[in-house]
Amino acid sequence: MVHFTVCAVSSGVFKYMNINTDINILGSILDLDLINNVLQSQKIDASGSTVNLSNTKLKTTRSLQRYKRAIKNTLVYFNNGEVSGLFEAIFFKEGLSGNCLALLFLNASFNNDLLDYFNNNIFFPAFFGGRIAIKKDEIIACINDLKQREDAVREWSDSTIDVVARKYLALLEKFYLLEGGRYKTIKYKYIDDNQLIIFLYWL
Repeated sequence: MVHFTVCAVSSGVFKYMNINTDINILGSILDLDLINNVLQSQKIDASGSTVNLSNTKLKTTRSLQRYKRAIKNTLVYFNNGEVSGLFEAIFFKEGLSGNCLALLFLNASFNNDLLDYFNNNIFFPAFFGGRIAIKKDEIIACINDLKQREDAVREWSDSTIDVVARKYLALLEKFYLLEGGRYKTIKYKYIDDNQLIIFLYWL
């Protein structure tokens, strides 16, 4: 489901905020093999190879299509050829390496307005502020704040908000940005030269 709502930005100009359920879908991926399979199928698409249920842990074709759509729309849709070329160079050489996941995360944030909102208001401030952990309550509070001015989010029930908050934490964990059980701690790691180049290039 996709909703378009109007969001105010600091300049006083309004832009449309595209709110969809991709965070819930991507946060539910059981492992990264599905992402790898979708990317590999795009790489060799000319040969007619496709992702099917036999090489995933999914049980229905409908579920597979939902995941593929979210992966293609949020993770691997690139706004320009330079970013696409950079990603292909990394993926085809390293697979789903730390460098590749870092680029996919930044790209997903660019493509998905809700993910971008969460990252700018929750994860990035916590990460660059040197905090230890991120709690689900913080995300719920962030959604409730957004709920005051976004029509699409205003319709969300408490249970829906809880699910979105949990799936956002799960998504961060999938990209190795968080770790732990119920108490999710931020996973700080050494940034090598390649990841620094990716980050600077993205800026």
